[in-house]
Amino acid sequence: MHNQQKSVGLFVCRKGRRSEPANVALRQQRAAGLWAFVVRKQARGLFQGFAIRCRLKGGRTLNDRKSSWLAAASAFVVLLWMAGSVGQAGTITVYTATVLGTLGGSASQAYGINDSGQVVGSSSTATSTRAFLYSSATGMTNLGTLSGVSSATGINSGGQVAGNSGDYAFLYSSSTGMSSLGSLGGGWSDAYGINDSGQVVGDSYTASYADHAFLYSSSKGMTDLGTLGGSTSTAYGINNSGQIVGDSYTASGADHAFLYNSGSSSAKMLDLGTMGGADSQANAINNGGQIVGWSDTASGASHAFLYTYSSGSATMTAADDLGTLGGSTSDALAINNDAEVVGLSYTSSGAMDAFLYTDGTMEDLVTSMGSALAGWTNTEATGINDAGDIVGFGTYDGVTQAFLLTPEQVDQPSAAVPEPVSMIFFATGLVAVGGYVAKRRMLRQG
Repeated sequence: MHNQQKSVGLFVCRKGRRSEPANVALRQQRAAGLWAFVVRKQARGLFQGFAIRCRLKGGRTLNDRKSSWLAAASAFVVLLWMAGSVGQAGTITVYTATVLGTLGGSASQAYGINDSGQVVGSSSTATSTRAFLYSSATGMTNLGTLSGVSSATGINSGGQVAGNSGDYAFLYSSSTGMSSLGSLGGGWSDAYGINDSGQVVGDSYTASYADHAFLYSSSKGMTDLGTLGGSTSTAYGINNSGQIVGDSYTASGADHAFLYNSGSSSAKMLDLGTMGGADSQANAINNGGQIVGWSDTASGASHAFLYTYSSGSATMTAADDLGTLGGSTSDALAINNDAEVVGLSYTSSGAMDAFLYTDGTMEDLVTSMGSALAGWTNTEATGINDAGDIVGFGTYDGVTQAFLLTPEQVDQPSAAVPEPVSMIFFATGLVAVGGYVAKRRMLRQG
């Protein structure tokens, strides 16, 4: 086991808000200090304004008693302003970015994460490529191989891992180690997803060497899910209800996303259509039945989608388009149970950046996190758990590296913006002081 993990920064990301790289406590102190400075400046400017208004002809000022009354009234007004200007402390989301290291080689890729924060993927060793399991407590662990290279592609809440080794899909657990799932008769299979019941999905050669999507369970073994009428299909994701998504060729030769309800007695593969273009692919599904992937649009561009299936309406539309980061192509790779979506998109400058989509907004995880992923290129976000932890990989220090982004909610004082009620009191105070000054002027002129 070889560990090279390191933290590379702490930065704001969500909802387009960003903070400079700094210690959180220091950032809060700076924010509070800025607020205090603004209030002091407001107060000083207000007093100066009153002093100018209260200056009499010939450069003389009001006597000490009147000046004291005016100063007291001014202070009262300023206090009202300050009371209304104290915004309640808001929260922002910051991320710690961690490079997961390797198993002794130069490169690694992360593909999945569970709610315990365990990460799976593949890493080069000194001589080959191996599936890994990573946790903050143990670092990166080599899961071994059945034969040849191996790669881990999914992990469930119980720590069971699905992946591929040599020619076969595997299922791994800490108690049983790595076991082959066999095939549909053709001597080859790949696994891509796993749910909390230990059901695994992927694709396999049949006895006639057709490439078909499969569902594996310990009780039934590997089951052929068929196709949408074409020769080839692949299953990429499965939720805890046994709903499966992937892509399949149709009888007309188009490649379409599908949904398969394995828990139904009349289970069949449903064509989810496209967003107006020729092809589509579904990559993941959460426990609420929300599906993500990519689809060609009417313009021919390939865009990420977020689609919720409802009985009787199985076809996605242009309304399911998540858009891009400015380029022509995007792909949604994973979704959690809060409908937070991650994937990759090209930008207007031609860069390929990882994204987070939430609350109707696609955010660039490279530029929005400042230096946390500065220097990274060709990034992909491949997994997200219900805590909002994000995994993926990209090019860093000249090689492909797996990363983990860990969120944290941090309090930060809001800007000093007066509330409407304090503005009313403030205006009332100004009128009172102004009335006093006007009265004094009238008396002296009289």
